[in-house]
Amino acid sequence: MDTMNKSTEDEILATLAQQDSMSVLELSESLNLTKADIRYHINKLLENSIIQKIPPETGIRGRPAIRYKVANSYFSHNLVALLNALLSTIPINDDDIWKIAEYYSSLITPEFPQSHISKLNALIIGLNKQNYSARWETQFKGPVIFFSNCPYRQIALNHPIICELDKQVIEVSLNKKISVINTIVLNDTKNCKFQILI
Repeated sequence: MDTMNKSTEDEILATLAQQDSMSVLELSESLNLTKADIRYHINKLLENSIIQKIPPETGIRGRPAIRYKVANSYFSHNLVALLNALLSTIPINDDDIWKIAEYYSSLITPEFPQSHISKLNALIIGLNKQNYSARWETQFKGPVIFFSNCPYRQIALNHPIICELDKQVIEVSLNKKISVINTIVLNDTKNCKFQILI
């Protein structure tokens, strides 16, 4: 699958993950893509059993739009329950978070190039392999990293320390201080934004 298709499918998946269900028209309007584009990617996601169709409600006049949702099998509910239990019973301090961030960073981007731009690009690729739907752009105060999906949302809702972990993973990976502008979970926004301090 090429990068553009993967990116679009990640956006569709991230959007669906935040709703109970959506139609092709709703996805088209939300993502500013044509209905034909949405249908193409929806079919790919259906083929891979990542999303599923919702049977139309009975007793509705006319032909109701087919709605889609993220497949139940896509989420590992047992793992979410286990992690919620662990985080609720085992205290985690700042040192623990830093150690986890160092380990996770080494998994995402085991070998970083030297230049700052190359590091940023490698980090984004690594994060997207973990379903963050990440990108970065240059702004007045310096580079800003965006996540349009929170792959650990179900855990972070109960344990916002996950947002701190995301921040520290970026800090470890780039060897730069990071300021959190907003997060999907803590600020109920459409994305997480991290300012790289230069």
